[in-house]
Amino acid sequence: VEVARCLGEIGPTDLRCIALPPSWEAHGLDVSVLPSGWSHVTCCSARILSLLTALLVDKDITVVQASAKCLRAVLATKNGAAVLNKIEELMLGGDWSVYLEPFKQQKKKKSPSTPSHPPTLPPPTSFPALVDVADLWIPSGGVTHGNWITRLVTTLMDSGGVTDEVLVLLKPVCQVKVSLCEQIFPLLLYNVLVADREDFRSILSQQVRAFFSSVGPAHGSTHQHGGIHPDSIRTMLDMVMYLRTVNRTKKSTPWENNFWLDLNFLDVAMAAQHCSAYFTSLLYIEIWHGATSDASSRNPSTDNSIEAMEVDHTHPVEQTSCLDNPAVQSLLLEAYSRIGEPDGLHGTCAAHAADEDTMTRMYEQEGQWQKSLSAYNLQLQLPGASCHSKLVESLQQLGLTHVLHAYLAGVGTASPQLSQELAEYRFQAAWRSSLWDESCLPVTSRSGGYHQSLYSCLTALKDGELGLLQSSLVEARSEVIRNLCSTGQESSSGLYPSLGRLLSLLELEEAGNSTDLRFLTDWKQRLPYMDSDFQFVEPVLALRSSVLHSLLVRSSHEESSEQGEELPVEVRRKREGLFAALTETLLTQARMAREAGRYQVAEGALFALRHLNERRGTFNIPAGLQPSLHWSLQLERAELHWERGEGALAMGLLKTLLQQLGTGGDPRLASLRPTALCLYGSWLAESHSKNPVVVMETYLEESVRLLEALPPGDHAPLLRAYLTLARYADSQYQRITRHMSSATFEAKRQLLQKSKLDLETLTSHLSEDAILRDRHFRILRRQSEEDEITMFNLRQDRQQFLEKALKNYLLCLKTGDNHDLRVFRLCALWFANCTSSAVNELVSEGVALLESRKFLPLMYQLAARMSAQTTPTDPFQQILQQIIYRTTLEHPHHCLYVILALSNATKDNRYPTSGHVSGTRVTKATGRLARKTSNVGTVDEDKVKAAGVLLSRLRSQKPSLVGAMEKLCDAYIDLAYHDVSALKKQRGPIKLPPGCPLVKLARMKEVAMPTMEIEVDPTCRYDNIVYVEGFDSCFQLAGGVNLPKILSCQGSDGNRRRQLVKGRDDLRQDAVMQQVFLLVNRLLRKEPASSKRKLSIRTYKVVPLSQRSGIVEWCEGTRPLGEYLIATPQSPYQGAHHRYQPGDWSALECRKKLDAAGKDRRGSKYNAYLEICAHFHPVFHHFFMEYFPTPSEWFERRLAYTRSVAASSIVGYIVGLGDRHVQNILIDTKTAEFIHIDLGVAFEQGKTLPTPETVPFRLTRDMVDGMGVEGVEGVFRRSCEETLVVMRGSHEELRTIVEVLLYDPLYLWTISPLRALTIQRRPDGDDTGASTTNGEQVFEGEQTNRTANGGSSSSNKMAERVLLRLQEKLEGIEDGVPLSVSGQVNHLIQEATDVANLCLLFAGWQPWI
Repeated sequence: VEVARCLGEIGPTDLRCIALPPSWEAHGLDVSVLPSGWSHVTCCSARILSLLTALLVDKDITVVQASAKCLRAVLATKNGAAVLNKIEELMLGGDWSVYLEPFKQQKKKKSPSTPSHPPTLPPPTSFPALVDVADLWIPSGGVTHGNWITRLVTTLMDSGGVTDEVLVLLKPVCQVKVSLCEQIFPLLLYNVLVADREDFRSILSQQVRAFFSSVGPAHGSTHQHGGIHPDSIRTMLDMVMYLRTVNRTKKSTPWENNFWLDLNFLDVAMAAQHCSAYFTSLLYIEIWHGATSDASSRNPSTDNSIEAMEVDHTHPVEQTSCLDNPAVQSLLLEAYSRIGEPDGLHGTCAAHAADEDTMTRMYEQEGQWQKSLSAYNLQLQLPGASCHSKLVESLQQLGLTHVLHAYLAGVGTASPQLSQELAEYRFQAAWRSSLWDESCLPVTSRSGGYHQSLYSCLTALKDGELGLLQSSLVEARSEVIRNLCSTGQESSSGLYPSLGRLLSLLELEEAGNSTDLRFLTDWKQRLPYMDSDFQFVEPVLALRSSVLHSLLVRSSHEESSEQGEELPVEVRRKREGLFAALTETLLTQARMAREAGRYQVAEGALFALRHLNERRGTFNIPAGLQPSLHWSLQLERAELHWERGEGALAMGLLKTLLQQLGTGGDPRLASLRPTALCLYGSWLAESHSKNPVVVMETYLEESVRLLEALPPGDHAPLLRAYLTLARYADSQYQRITRHMSSATFEAKRQLLQKSKLDLETLTSHLSEDAILRDRHFRILRRQSEEDEITMFNLRQDRQQFLEKALKNYLLCLKTGDNHDLRVFRLCALWFANCTSSAVNELVSEGVALLESRKFLPLMYQLAARMSAQTTPTDPFQQILQQIIYRTTLEHPHHCLYVILALSNATKDNRYPTSGHVSGTRVTKATGRLARKTSNVGTVDEDKVKAAGVLLSRLRSQKPSLVGAMEKLCDAYIDLAYHDVSALKKQRGPIKLPPGCPLVKLARMKEVAMPTMEIEVDPTCRYDNIVYVEGFDSCFQLAGGVNLPKILSCQGSDGNRRRQLVKGRDDLRQDAVMQQVFLLVNRLLRKEPASSKRKLSIRTYKVVPLSQRSGIVEWCEGTRPLGEYLIATPQSPYQGAHHRYQPGDWSALECRKKLDAAGKDRRGSKYNAYLEICAHFHPVFHHFFMEYFPTPSEWFERRLAYTRSVAASSIVGYIVGLGDRHVQNILIDTKTAEFIHIDLGVAFEQGKTLPTPETVPFRLTRDMVDGMGVEGVEGVFRRSCEETLVVMRGSHEELRTIVEVLLYDPLYLWTISPLRALTIQRRPDGDDTGASTTNGEQVFEGEQTNRTANGGSSSSNKMAERVLLRLQEKLEGIEDGVPLSVSGQVNHLIQEATDVANLCLLFAGWQPWI
């Protein structure tokens, strides 16, 4: 009971994981801590000692005696005694090793019961006769699981195939302890197989294969199949899984370890589903698919010619032949349905022509219950249909409880046997509908289920029978716990229904035991934590409504029994409190159902609420209680109609509501009217139903005015009103701006100027009398005046909308933190209108009231616009520098490096391009020498001066912090330019020079670790930062043209963090792209669908220290994709292609083949690529079996990988990220996520390279191979679609972010021809970010004249072009054709995998990998 209560407290909270961690042993030795150098036999013996020791405290005395006997025998052997000595020497045994003292073999005196010689092992000749027996392996004739496994294990011990004396000595305890048999069984088979006798292996393979074949097709049930108990199936699965984790030979790969036995892994997958081991089932499907593919590739009949490749590799992602197997299809559907992974299910259905049953299952998984109801209605017309329970489930999910009750009553009359099967649904429909007439319910012949017990609980609560309530609660909890125990232990999705039921029972118990309403406080506090899918939360809310309704009915019955006497105040208040709680619960249920798209459930809750409000007299609830109930109900109804696409009806309801609220004077309704005004105004704006000025002034501004007049309280309505008004004013400002930039407006302006010239000409040639009489002159003057007034009004409206947008964005940022991304739009509007005195005055007043942390995401862009040329008539610079100063002063660890990078812009020129030794004195070169030693292009001295002035101001406030960070930056820059060209082939540690400044820095208590992400502190205290403790005395080289250095920095928390110190490399491109990724992650977290899938892009810290140097956070636990896949056999890490496909061409041979081909699209290059594919097979799926051997972790990590690739692909496409060769992508060996590095080629600059990039993102065969049997279907495609939905829905924020970055005067993102040539000139195609070593121009616009706002005119034109293309991408326009989200994703996938595109890529990009 207490366990059930504890689990109930957890409730249907989102566990944030799809797989449960594997179970662990409560007693004995943790085998994972054993030294890696121990042999497998030694580890097995240590495990056996641990198991036997745990059995010494078993409840069964027979087991204890047998364990003691076995321990004496095992420790008397040489192997057993040696293992115990090793454990004691390493102190691994802990307390349990003390228990073994009495069982140790004494040196002087031997126990008579302990043999002094090894046990006699049976001869191996008896193995076939004893083991090759079908009845031994396949239980039949009612044999229990315990008898079966005991007989099997003891027979193996007696067979002569087991050569380990320790294992043979375990027979006595195995005869009395079934659990030990289950644990020893895999060790026995390993011991037999490791002897490498093919005859023994053949016998075992045949018998195990027959076992799995006899289990039969899976149907998602845990009952016995083919007479085999689920525990027996689970034991055999554990054996197969154990063998997978053991190396067959010293050089065997994890893939080869799958084949200790020759098995049909499709049968193994079916068996796994019988035990609800769905991750295990998916893993064995993958192994079966890989084995089948390998067999096909080895088949001599397989045609590897180019003609065959035309079919196989034109679109590699379309190869889903294994999904055509009906057994595979059925297994995948069942597994994905049970683990709650809708994307995988969708991929299974999309990969082939799905039948009606498959599509119905997909409807259920995606919550499309109307479609599933229609499908089941059609199936019931067929003879012998058995889908009544599914139809009932659809009715239940649609909230049609009364229809369901009537249907079940009819079924009960027509078919009593079927009525028994559907009894639980009838009880559920009864309590949900508050129908308490038990005569209409079935009389069940078996013990009651959960809903029958719950119905009894509610009846007892209504009648005040607390004894019956408690007993029914015990029955209900027992039923839930039984179901929970039978649930598979791999997936978390099966826990949510049970956790929700236990929470419901806990709340029912709280309500029954409480004499007041304090339990309502607990209910309210739990609501925010019920954040899982609505299907799991809805039963809890429904039961709350039924409990409150039952208590309210009981309260009214107690009142009627008082026979007219006046009720005490406490009783009346309790009844009113119950009524208020019930209405609030129904409103909450309606709102949550509407937000989840369950409109029928929402409508049912609103109907119940309206009916309750009409019957308040029945419960003697005063009319003055909850005066806002009627209006809240109407408002929720209007929102529901709007969400359902019934716009006219919704607006009509809301308009009527506004009219009624306008005539009332109840102060308790004061907050409803402005909320309704804001909502109505936003609907008018969305539907373009009224004049923009009317919408803004009559509705949106009036809503803000009324909300501001209310007493302080909940800020959410006011925040929503500010945001709605700001966005609407902004949209109108953009509309007018676009119109004023259009060709139509320009033509009108020119006509106006021409009219003015004509009027001046006529005026100079005509007299006043003639002018008055000239009709043409009068018409021309009137038209000119009208046009001038129109243009003046347009400019006025534009300015008015601009100021309204700025003002309300500022108020929105001031009022709350939910819309902090609006700071980007605020700054974009301000930067675009920085010469307007009215705008500057408005911004100056507004930002003074904002917390400085709001500007942290824009610090790079704010600092880039600083100038030392400030004038009193130009307040823009004064406001800008005050924002930067205040933000840096309050958040120095986030901002000071940005200011220092500007101030240090000239320091790069102090260092020569070669020969510098860290710690030696550098002097500024002049004249001709300066040009030869320049490490940087043009330096904006004005910005350097402005940064220096700002640093002086900061130094006066925080002298020690600024001084320490300046020293650290100078030391990093000095090391960055330390010449190591003579050591470029050295791979080991390199000693830092004695005079290196970094060596002298230690215990910098005020300086935070620069490559750590520091959480923003709203109080601006930063008392507990991890500061720089010191640096290691050695560094390593990372490779590349400029030889960046890997240095370890020790933090005050004791952890060493590696950093990449880079010189002659502009890191600002990488820093701003990381900024884009961080903001995209915030957008993805905001949306429920993408947040549920954990879609994100892995980021890392990039800190520019000057224009051409900086440090980068080292991504620990990662490997370059190219290193894992194609590292040469001579390297420390052999590539996977060499290990798994040794007969394939090498990567170098493939590159030479493609380089040697021509450049025509359908000619030799195309054929060369197809030939490469025929001799180079994908192997990346092996990565997951290597690093994640357990099924749950394997599935979870592969899921994370696929989603990571999807998110980074779509976002990379949106921002035009290029140069994605295999060395620029890292794979995390712990999370399997992709990390993109070297982000210098962005905004489609890859198309300007000498060999233009022809694909939107990297989606090559190896990357698809890692996604499993479904390939790009399912998880990848759906994740791409969800990411694109967020990008499209956030187009305003995304365009603003990119716009601010593109017009950043310091962010030089366009690539010069020289750098473009350098990128593709290197042998490995790696772009390390270095350009040249003699300071030539690297970026476009670096030597060009700047415009007034800081950017070059050519860069501004390029930026406009990029923004136009970005807008097209976000609108789904591809090749001039607008596409839906799914259509655009499909187009991108086809482009990324089209051989005609891949073959044209630069050979160093290695598109065949």
